Amino acid sequence: MRLRKTEAFMLLLADQSLQEFLQVQGLHALLPYLYVTGNRPDPSSDSVGFALASALVLLLCALLASLRLKRRERVANWSACRARSWRLAVVLGFFVAWEACLQLWSAQNPFETYVADPVTFWAGRPMPMASQLSVQRLEGIFDTDHSSARVPGRYRILFLGDSQAISVQPHRYGGPRTYPKFLTALDYVGPAGEMVESINGAISGYTSWQGLLLLRNLGLGYHPDLVVAAFGYHDSAQATSPDSQVMTDDPRIHRLRTLLYRSRIYLLIRTLALRRQSSAADREPGSLKTPRVSVPEYEANLRAMAELGRRHGFRLALLLEPFRDAHVGVSTRKYREAARRVADREGLVVLDVFTSLAGLDPIEREALFDDDIHLKAAGHRRVAHLVAEELTAAGLLREEPPAPRQDSAPP
Repeated sequence: MRLRKTEAFMLLLADQSLQEFLQVQGLHALLPYLYVTGNRPDPSSDSVGFALASALVLLLCALLASLRLKRRERVANWSACRARSWRLAVVLGFFVAWEACLQLWSAQNPFETYVADPVTFWAGRPMPMASQLSVQRLEGIFDTDHSSARVPGRYRILFLGDSQAISVQPHRYGGPRTYPKFLTALDYVGPAGEMVESINGAISGYTSWQGLLLLRNLGLGYHPDLVVAAFGYHDSAQATSPDSQVMTDDPRIHRLRTLLYRSRIYLLIRTLALRRQSSAADREPGSLKTPRVSVPEYEANLRAMAELGRRHGFRLALLLEPFRDAHVGVSTRKYREAARRVADREGLVVLDVFTSLAGLDPIEREALFDDDIHLKAAGHRRVAHLVAEELTAAGLLREEPPAPRQDSAPP
């Protein structure tokens, strides 16, 4: 395959081939305003437009500077070495000025929903919707109302998953209205009577492979007592190559990506290349031939999470994601069966929210969902109750009746 210069530059971050890096799996059809590929949310059109407009202005300035230098070169009779040095300075000045403009734009627009991440390809930028209680929080997830340090007397639950766990209409981070946060408002305590603390570490579009990378590189820093993993939907999505071929544990790749991701010019080039590849995939429907995470890889990822739990002292529970429509449940059935197999072998807890909601009357189930997969606030509340009940049955939570109200007036 013959590559253009920009495509060859993109290979700096690829592990094997261009196709493995620029994978496209069609998620943009579900959330067109957030995604162009299955592996990287799309920066806002405003930022891309500003980047191209600023480049055009700076390019005109560079051309004017070059014409002025040529006139001075003829008048002053510069040497060839000095002339080349000045031309190089103009070129470098263009890129330095462009990078400075983009960095300034990024600083002035801090609420970009997703940011590039050298490990998982994209991560959530914390939003000012939660209570901002901690200055020690770890970046990379939307939830900010917690501290990365352990708090004595609290039972900490870390939720990992995709947009179903974090989004409420219109598919944005719902903060306290998500089921991980609803859980803390219920009358339950930890197995030893501790106050329950929930951290919502889900990220839109994540697969079990990204969840494993997030747990290894960030989640362990929260020192959870229990990790609830809810994956399967995006694992089953079709792609041109598996996630594991694009996102690796290789520290050299991480260091290279970390260095390049600091450049807004590089991120712009990367975005435009991904858009181009996405358009090509749309013209070739048969290009999506493999799941982002195969069933065997899915099982391996869950086993790796369980092994992390044994080494770092937390329990792992697998949540089977609920869906509104039957066809989505059918396409993810193999992943639910795989989760049960892993749970049986590893002694894990299974939170079967899927079966609980699938058994509801269609009209009642419709009232809980905003679309095929995303929950309304009522759906999040229902899931929180189901999770609490099943964790209690497994001995990981304890129901605590509300304390009786005491009258302030003397008898």
